[in-house]
Amino acid sequence: MRIDPGYSELHRLSDGTEVRLRLLRASDRGKFAAGFRRLSPESRYRRFFSLMPELSERMLRQLTLTDDWDHLAIIAERVAGDDATSLGVARYVRLRYTPDTAEASVAVIDEMQRKGLGRLLVTTLVEAARERGIHRFRASILAENEAGKLLLHSLEEHATARIEDGHANPARLLQLIAQLRPRPEGVRRRDQSQRRCCARHADDCLVEPERSGVGACPVRIDR
Repeated sequence: MRIDPGYSELHRLSDGTEVRLRLLRASDRGKFAAGFRRLSPESRYRRFFSLMPELSERMLRQLTLTDDWDHLAIIAERVAGDDATSLGVARYVRLRYTPDTAEASVAVIDEMQRKGLGRLLVTTLVEAARERGIHRFRASILAENEAGKLLLHSLEEHATARIEDGHANPARLLQLIAQLRPRPEGVRRRDQSQRRCCARHADDCLVEPERSGVGACPVRIDR
């Protein structure tokens, strides 16, 4: 398994900014909250379907208590300097009754959007999900969220994606469904033993995103 608890990877964005990707930890609570404060009202609305002036303690706890299996989040942080802010976070939450499916979301602070960070976070999240037996992502997006719809193109290499226009609703939400492409056979065999070891945790911390508010979030993809 490549995206394991010790995962850390450096990347250079299109503007030259060096960022580090790693798994989110409960100790990142302050950094996560600081990143939330740097989201514009528009970005907050696209992420949470409300203006969300601040995160409650309950939601902050839910968003930072992950188990790296059923609820996994990848955080991006700046390599240079002493920036104690999350630049972006992508996460999935496995669904209780369809364990091969997860709600997925990604948010990037406004100043770091359109530099490739959103796509980088999503493609890394796809890899982590496949390693843990997840074959399908779904996400709710606002009908006017053109950036979210770009997920169809951004995931072409990793998934077959479609947008479904469900029943009418006041929020004008669309459902984005992404069927993750299988990993190469050799890679799957290499991870089989580790998946068996981790499988015992699969029923311990399942979260229902519809109730927790953690997973059912819009997706915003930034180039």
